Amino acid sequence: MIRFKNFIEYITKVTVIIFLSSEISLADFDDGMDAINKGNYEQAIEELKPLADQGDARAQFWYGNLIFNGLGTPKNMKLGIEFYRLSAEKNFPLALHELGHIYDNGLGVEQDIDEAINWYEKAITEGRVVYSYHNLGMIYQYGSKNIEVNVDKAIKLYEEAANQNYLGSIQNLGIIYHQIKDYDKALKWLNKAADLGLPQANYVLMEMYLNGDGVKQDFGEGIRLAKLAADSGYYLAQHNLGRFYHFGLVGLEKDYKAARKWYKLAANQGFSNSQVNLGILYDDGLGGEVDDKEAIRFFKLAFDQQNATAAYRLGLMHEFGEGTPQNYDLANEYYDYAIQDDHPDALYRIAMLWKTMGINQGKPQTLALYLAAQLKQIDAMFELGMIYYNGNEFLKPNPIYSLMWFMLASNYHEQATKNRDVLIEELSEDDVEKALKLQERCYERDFQNCSDLIKG
Repeated sequence: MIRFKNFIEYITKVTVIIFLSSEISLADFDDGMDAINKGNYEQAIEELKPLADQGDARAQFWYGNLIFNGLGTPKNMKLGIEFYRLSAEKNFPLALHELGHIYDNGLGVEQDIDEAINWYEKAITEGRVVYSYHNLGMIYQYGSKNIEVNVDKAIKLYEEAANQNYLGSIQNLGIIYHQIKDYDKALKWLNKAADLGLPQANYVLMEMYLNGDGVKQDFGEGIRLAKLAADSGYYLAQHNLGRFYHFGLVGLEKDYKAARKWYKLAANQGFSNSQVNLGILYDDGLGGEVDDKEAIRFFKLAFDQQNATAAYRLGLMHEFGEGTPQNYDLANEYYDYAIQDDHPDALYRIAMLWKTMGINQGKPQTLALYLAAQLKQIDAMFELGMIYYNGNEFLKPNPIYSLMWFMLASNYHEQATKNRDVLIEELSEDDVEKALKLQERCYERDFQNCSDLIKG
């Protein structure tokens, strides 16, 4: 989504229009603005400070902007905000907007969306500031802690900004209409935004063609739009092209080399899911040589962004000594991080690691496997079948539950299939029937509490 961040980019284009009606001479102010446009911020400070001290709302705003951003002078957000307020007291529209922006994003102040709305609305009343319309639209589109989502209000605000030809609002109108499944209006605004060169519009159009949302499903057109967005640098388009080639989706053949290319573009923009998937390709030697060092590097970049799958993969590499010395303690730490996000494979691996390390036997290990099985982790189902067959410090042997878990895992696990068949021969017809009913109940419960272990 496009949301206003750097105010200088916009204001230099509109300030002169607002200032023409001022009674104060434009000469010194124009010198200050000319210095800003040339990047000579120290000179701009010299030109604007006297005007600001005289109470010129324009100069107070721009002088505050330079101080707030540390341009030509040491950064001082608090002092910059004071000058914004002085300008806002005179109802200078751009200062009103900037105070909204500051409270909206918690810049130098505690974030306060209600206060941000107040300032944005004043900016709209005093000067119809296009970014205030847009940013208010964002607030109502997505809501916040104290603000409920209000799609109708967001649309009206975006339309006001779009009527002033603000590109972000044109694009967001397409996105919001797509979200509420008004596909005709979505196409209208998204095509307009795409024609204006906005890559996210092409990305959402890609989704529409791939899914057949309001258009005839067309994988070829969807991929074309994805590449347009990706070539323009849009990270989600790059990531999804990586996925399409990685897994052979939407009519494309698997092409791991192409997957590496697209993942890397998104990964280099800091997208953690691409960093993880690229690391997996390096680790598995898909699309090129095995490179465990690069795999670890990308996993660590993703882990730094709290990516649970990255933590799981780092746990694997430390557990088995791939690209790094084997270290069970570190592996345990990485798995432990991943299971906080209910990562099923991490739950399974930490249980098996505990078995290897001889720690957390009995109840902790069994519960970790059980939680993994509830998340449909096949290997965990098999291990539970073994535990119920043999018993452990926590559970007594129960061949009926053992058979149930083997049956649940059997479609995807060869040894589970063999164990299932052996148990069916060993057990009575009544016990096999009980296991089948337990399996059916487990499916009905979507794998939750299949053997009532949590309860008892």
